[in-house]
Amino acid sequence: MLDRVDMDVARYTSLGWALVALMIMLGFAGAYWLSQHLKKIILGLEPYEIARLAMEKEAILQSIHEGILAVNRDGHITLVNQQARRFLELPDEHVLLGQPIREVVPNSRLLEVLKHGEQEFDQEMWLGDHPVVVNRVPILHEGEIEGAVATFRSRREIIDLSQALTQASRDVDMLRAQAHEFSNKLYTISGLLQLQRIDEALALIHQETERAQAQMSFLMRHVADAVLSGTLLGKLTRARELGVTLEIDEQSSLSCPLTPTGQEVMMSVVGNLLDNACHAALNGPHGDQPTVRLFFTDLGEQLLIEVEDNGAGVPAEHAESIFAEGFSTKTGKHRGIGLALVARLCRQHGGAVTLEESELGGACFIAVLDRSLCAEAATEPAPS
Repeated sequence: MLDRVDMDVARYTSLGWALVALMIMLGFAGAYWLSQHLKKIILGLEPYEIARLAMEKEAILQSIHEGILAVNRDGHITLVNQQARRFLELPDEHVLLGQPIREVVPNSRLLEVLKHGEQEFDQEMWLGDHPVVVNRVPILHEGEIEGAVATFRSRREIIDLSQALTQASRDVDMLRAQAHEFSNKLYTISGLLQLQRIDEALALIHQETERAQAQMSFLMRHVADAVLSGTLLGKLTRARELGVTLEIDEQSSLSCPLTPTGQEVMMSVVGNLLDNACHAALNGPHGDQPTVRLFFTDLGEQLLIEVEDNGAGVPAEHAESIFAEGFSTKTGKHRGIGLALVARLCRQHGGAVTLEESELGGACFIAVLDRSLCAEAATEPAPS
């Protein structure tokens, strides 16, 4: 009986071990298949590589200058970076993940992108108080729409860049016109000399020299900032090329140099106001000589710039909207930027710009800026 029992135990034990071995083999095969399937899903990356990529992605998203918003197929926010929070004027602790996009950005078109799956590029909209340019694209997986992403950048920065490029182009045109003007005068002087009209040639040379010396002397005496002097000298040349008489009031003065920010602001404000005034004077009453008058001073606690012309003026119905972005009384594209930029710069730097009627018969724009744009005068060290 004991021998038979031992045989039965051995038989059943062998069967159990065989089943255990089979289960182990199936377990290894399943684990291998599962590991290969997971590696395929995670693109063959190891866990530490996934963690590093996640940290890198988060750092990139938070550091780029464009705002980013992403939603899932239900329209709930799944990603938002710091720049998007700045545009929305939301604190960092405000919870946005999981919120419906309609509640956070009511005018968002991400739900339409989710519905139709169509990409939208360079669309203009307002995000909070900021005009932005938006790109919207759907997130596709195996032909199915899983979500959508919107990236947006500030339209004001694009306008500033456009203004800078436009100003550079104008400066190039001004230099080209100035070179052409002096070339013609050199040819005239050469012709007079060949005709032995030496007195007339000397008179022309003295006339040009005296005019240039008078302008340079005035700017050197009344304007302490070299950059602003160069801007005004360029505008004088440009106005002369256009046939506009640009007068700088003799009482104008800038006793202190400007900070780098002040130089940029003054160039933009003065340049845009003078350009608009020259355009208005040229399109004014044809019986008058186009005339523009400039006055500026840094006396007191503020910088004051006054630009007036003898053009047709601004109609009363447009007086309130003349400083709105995109509004212009001129025809053509890319208008309504200059005065809007001037108004924004004045607001940002503690001032404002107003419109009045000019003594010359046209419009008079008065821009006020904070004196902090002026650099402090260097103090001489006390004698020891």
